Amino acid sequence: MTESELFRQAELSSDWVEAFVVESNLIDPQPGPEGPGSVLFDGHREAVVYAIRMASEDRFALPNTVHKLLLRDHPLASQLRRRELKIGLNEVLPATLVPHFFWKWNRSVHRVIDSLRTGAGAVTPDLKISEIWDLHCEFESIHPYELYNGKVGRVLMLNHALLADAKPWITFELGRESYLDTIRNHASADWGVNPPED
Repeated sequence: MTESELFRQAELSSDWVEAFVVESNLIDPQPGPEGPGSVLFDGHREAVVYAIRMASEDRFALPNTVHKLLLRDHPLASQLRRRELKIGLNEVLPATLVPHFFWKWNRSVHRVIDSLRTGAGAVTPDLKISEIWDLHCEFESIHPYELYNGKVGRVLMLNHALLADAKPWITFELGRESYLDTIRNHASADWGVNPPED
């Protein structure tokens, strides 16, 4: 399937995909060029196309693959973080717990998305969006990678929306503070201080 056919099937356009990448890069700006033709833009666009293609095949986008597409040949591509980090002033999940809780998160994604797809009339568009946001916030609280967690998380959110037959959305830079507040105020935000139990 060509890229344009893929976008048409997902009811998206090339302009929408470009806007998604531009806005996502603006939320988490990086040094250096970020426009079309730059490694950052082209890798991000490739990751978005991958997520859309996977959804068209009724498959989950793999976080490590998304991370590798974003980072290309960087030595940290698809490597789980080993350092302790903070999001602003908030501690994130301790690095030693990342592999276990990332595995649990992946299992949770399958369960949640499958239930959104099979829940019939009880599943409203608002519930789909809410559940997908919860998964995104949990991903960001785990912060599995050293770099580009936000970008990876937003690409995965796109894949999850398409799989759950929810209208995908762009997180705009103008709403950056509201977006970050959603993550900071989510129940998973205290995992760095009080890691969840098994």
